Amino acid sequence: MINIAGVDDPAGLGFGRVRGGHEKEILSSLPQDKFTLFLKHRPLVDKDALGFFDLQASGHTHHGQIFPFTLFIWMV
Repeated sequence: MINIAGVDDPAGLGFGRVRGGHEKEILSSLPQDKFTLFLKHRPLVDKDALGFFDLQASGHTHHGQIFPFTLFIWMV
């Protein structure tokens, strides 16, 4: 079994779509003896949350600014 946790993107504040909780607060409440996958839109690591997750997956690309996604966006 693994832990899967995530946080809302701060840009959602303008739309009333963000629910509370700081990363460290959320992650530290999980069982530390299990692998923890942390989902976060922006690929920034909060230094306070280091050590509380094993892998962070992020997907912030701004219309494919990262190769090879630029090719896919250009094709669309």
